[in-house]
Amino acid sequence: MLNPDLTRPPGWESPKDGGPPLRYQEIGHNIVMTMPSPSVGQLDGEPGLEIVVPQYDGLLHAYRGDGTELWTWGFGQASPYVGASEALIVDLNGDGAPEIVLTTYSSGAPREPETPAHLVVLDAGGNELHLVELSGRGSMAAPSVADLDGDGQLELVVSLKDSLGGSEGGVQIWDLPGSAPNCVLWGTGRGGPLRQGYVPVD
Repeated sequence: MLNPDLTRPPGWESPKDGGPPLRYQEIGHNIVMTMPSPSVGQLDGEPGLEIVVPQYDGLLHAYRGDGTELWTWGFGQASPYVGASEALIVDLNGDGAPEIVLTTYSSGAPREPETPAHLVVLDAGGNELHLVELSGRGSMAAPSVADLDGDGQLELVVSLKDSLGGSEGGVQIWDLPGSAPNCVLWGTGRGGPLRQGYVPVD
């Protein structure tokens, strides 16, 4: 983290490193190790924003704005390899507290995962709420949420690593009953359609 003048703020004097990478060698079949793309949003109800980032150590790390670690959640394993996408920060059930949404992906040949991949929903404290198995090797790309059909509720878009076969593609759209588009803190890769990574602060 850097200030606008490129100095480091208190608590961020050095980068936040995770543990050792789960793997160093090639994974194969167009699978790459987790790329640590951060997501930013208000998680704990305290002043300031939090940062959520999947790291090469197989953990999703959440940091407070002052640099302290809030929690971790384990998604990864070395063999067979399991990586994670960038996370979304969005209130899925309208209770005013955001959830963390991400996908995992597995090593293996196309449509032949070596272990199951999942759609993951965590609460703001990093506790697992839902783990839904995805088709094939899962999804490496950040999912996205938006009200696609104008019904006042969000839909979730997941781009799968593998197509489903036949004439079916690899993009899935999920309904999210009970959600609303008024609390989407980080709704797609890099925070928005323009990939601006910007969160307005009141």
